[in-house]
Amino acid sequence: MQWNVMLQHHPKDTNAVQNKRFMSIMIERDNAIRERNAAIAETKEALIARDEAIKQRDEAIAERDRALMMRDNAREALRHLENAINSPQFAASGMKRAHSHQSDNGEARITDAFPLSSITAEAVKSS
Repeated sequence: MQWNVMLQHHPKDTNAVQNKRFMSIMIERDNAIRERNAAIAETKEALIARDEAIKQRDEAIAERDRALMMRDNAREALRHLENAINSPQFAASGMKRAHSHQSDNGEARITDAFPLSSITAEAVKSS
């Protein structure tokens, strides 16, 4: 008779153990999903920060390129002006020549220059 009693209790105990095991697995799964979602959210934030940094870098590069272009245009304008001033036609007109000096950083400095408005159109055209 004892055998029958054990058989009656055994299925109930097995269900309880299986239910506990199932619940434990579900809790682990939920925790893993939460961790995955947190990692995805952190990755998205990192990508947003990276994209913003790239955008700022690109804007800085564009600004630098504009500044370099402006510098190069200014240098070319000064060269053109200096060539016009140093041309034989300009010298024959009796105008004073500009003196340029090299600065410490290699940039040319113009001294004793006069305003562009005092240069005649003919002097500029001839160069």
